[in-house]
Amino acid sequence: MGELKMMRKIVKLEQATIIYSLARRSVVLAVVLALGGCGTVDESTRSDVDLGDATSETDASRDAGEADVSPDMVEEENVELLTEAQVERFERLVANEGHPTIVVGVIEGDATRVYGFGTRETGEAPDGATLYEIGSVTKTFTGLLLAQAVESAEFSLNAPVQDLLPDFQIPTRNGKEITLEMLATHHSGLPRMPSGVSAADPSGYDSVKLNGFLENHTLTRDPGASYEYSNLGFGLLGYALGAHAGVGYKAAVEREIIEPLGLTSTYTSGVDAPSERLEPGYTGAGVLASNLEFQALAGAGSIVSGADDLLTYLRANMGMTDSSLNPAMQLALQARVDITGPNDRIGLAWKTNSVQGHDMMWHSGVTNGYTTFVGFLSDGSYGLVILTNIAKPLDTMGITMLLEGVAGDDDTIELSVEELDEYVGKYSLSAQMKITIFREGSDLMAQATGQGAFPIYASAKDKFFARIAPIEITFERDAEERVDGLILHQNGENHPAPRMPEE
Repeated sequence: MGELKMMRKIVKLEQATIIYSLARRSVVLAVVLALGGCGTVDESTRSDVDLGDATSETDASRDAGEADVSPDMVEEENVELLTEAQVERFERLVANEGHPTIVVGVIEGDATRVYGFGTRETGEAPDGATLYEIGSVTKTFTGLLLAQAVESAEFSLNAPVQDLLPDFQIPTRNGKEITLEMLATHHSGLPRMPSGVSAADPSGYDSVKLNGFLENHTLTRDPGASYEYSNLGFGLLGYALGAHAGVGYKAAVEREIIEPLGLTSTYTSGVDAPSERLEPGYTGAGVLASNLEFQALAGAGSIVSGADDLLTYLRANMGMTDSSLNPAMQLALQARVDITGPNDRIGLAWKTNSVQGHDMMWHSGVTNGYTTFVGFLSDGSYGLVILTNIAKPLDTMGITMLLEGVAGDDDTIELSVEELDEYVGKYSLSAQMKITIFREGSDLMAQATGQGAFPIYASAKDKFFARIAPIEITFERDAEERVDGLILHQNGENHPAPRMPEE
C-alpha cells in the first residue's frame, strides 16, 4: 500500500494531467473551452447523474437560509482532518446552495473523522449514523460481489452473462456475447436505461420486464467495443449474480459484503432502513423527492448507508483492515480498460484516475434526492466520503479534495481577502462564454457560463491554477495596476478575456 503520507500538499499544475476528462464528463468545465457556445452539458456526458434527475410532484421545499451551517464534529478524536477552507466550502453549500445536510467522512493515515453540516428534519445535526441513498456507489458493491464470486472460482470475468441466466435471451452482435466483465466496466453495448422505465422510478421494473427488453433489444455495436455508462448493465449484472447465488441480489450483498464487513447501518433497500435515520431527500430545485425502490435493477443503485459504514467500507478497500474480502476488493479495484485514456480507467465499477504517479479510486451517485461521493488515494494516505440529501452532483468537490490529499510540492501562496477581491468580476471569452470570478470565504472561485464553480489557487500574484483540471489563469493589469482582464491557459492555448464593466 506504500508509505502513508499525512500531509496534504498541492499537485503542480503542469504535472497534474488529470485524469478524468472533466472537459468531457463534468458540469465544471465542459465548457471552458467550447468557446463558441454555452449551456449545460448533455446528461449522457455528466458524471453518473444516473438514477434520478426527475422532480417530485410533492411541493415541499427547504429554506436554506434557516439552516445551521456549523459543522458538528461527531468523532471524539482530537484531530482536524478538514482544512479551514474545506469547512468553509461545505458551510457555503448549506448556506448558499440549498444543501439541507451534508456529512463528510475523512480518512488520513490512521485517523478518521466525521463532520456534519446543516440541520436534520428532527432539528439535530447530521452525523455518521444519518442515512442517505448512495445511488451509483451501489455499483461498487455489485462489482465487489462479482469479484468475490470470481475469487471463489465460481466463474471467470470472461463468462457470458447468458451462462448465469439460461432462461433469459441476452443480445449478441456479430457472434460476440456480453460478458460479466463488460457489464462491470460499462462496455456491454447496452444503453444507459432500458426503454419504458424512468430512472426516477425503477420500482416496477421486474425480471419479466428486464428479460422482455433484452430479448427484443438490438445492440448498435459489438460488446466490448467502447465505454457507455449503463445503469441497465449494472442492474443486469446484479440480477445475474443474485440469481446465481440462489438468494437474489439484495440477500447476496448482505451475506457476502455487509455482514463480513460488519456494516450495521447499510441496507440494500430504503424500505428496510429505519425511517427515523433516513433523512428526506430533495431534488436539485429543493422539492421533496420520492425515495427509490428497486426490483430487477437493484444492482445499479439500491443501497442506503451512512458515513460511519462507508468509512468502514472505504478503509477495507484501502487495505487498512484485515478482511476475507481483501483479495476480491483488490480484484475489483484493478483498472482494466480505458474510459478516455490511460489516466482515466475503470475496474469493476471503481474509476481510477492517475495524477503525478498517484491513483485516485472513486465513484459517485445521484438519485432523486441524494448525492454521494466516495474516493481514496491508492497509497492509503487519504480517503473521503461525502453524503448530502439533495440531488446536486459533488464530483468537483470530491475530486478537488482528493487532489488536495495527494502528496506533492506546495506551490501556493496566501493572499488576503482584499487582494482576492481585486480579481472579482466578469470576464468575456466570447459573446456567448463568460467567466465569473468571485470570492467565497477565503476561496477564489471561477465559473463559466452555464457551468459549475470551482476553486482556483494562487501560485504568485496574478497567477492562479485549478486543481480540478489542467488550467491556469493569469490576470492582467492596466497602467494604474487595476485588474482589467485575464488569460485562460489550457491545452497549450491562451485565451484572453477582458474584464467586463460592472453592471
